[in-house]
Amino acid sequence: MIRGVGEDPSAGAPAGREDQTVLVAWSYRRRSPTRQFGALVLTGSRVLLMDVDGSALLEAEGNVLQAAIVSPTQVELHEPDGTVRYLVGALPQWGKRGRGAELVNRYGAQLTPDPELVEPEGRLSRLMITPATSQLRRLRQWPPVLMAMLRARGVVALDEAE
Repeated sequence: MIRGVGEDPSAGAPAGREDQTVLVAWSYRRRSPTRQFGALVLTGSRVLLMDVDGSALLEAEGNVLQAAIVSPTQVELHEPDGTVRYLVGALPQWGKRGRGAELVNRYGAQLTPDPELVEPEGRLSRLMITPATSQLRRLRQWPPVLMAMLRARGVVALDEAE
């Protein structure tokens, strides 16, 4: 059982830090043509990456992890054992079918970033909206949001690592 799921979110969690779950696509390679889906579960100071079958792909205290934004759409997450995963935040349609929908239903994973964590857009980006660019806009919103969520759990930025 995942610690914190189904429990009082304020119990044992530092003030101002609520539990959160986000649907992400991840890969071991930065430019991978295929990605796997997972639920990034943030409870208290713990970071978990859960698979659709309920197994933990990653389970660690935030302060032993390192992360950085490595592209306009990706966050690089370093685990203590040297494993590196590249995370991409969800597009809303990912949660409508298949493994994405299973993860959303099982973990209550969010598909859109918290509006208060999204950085303001430049004026030109608001003018250049087409169906194709709207998806890219959504994907570009996620890296700073994921970094803020991870930093709230004690994850160290790669540029701050010793």
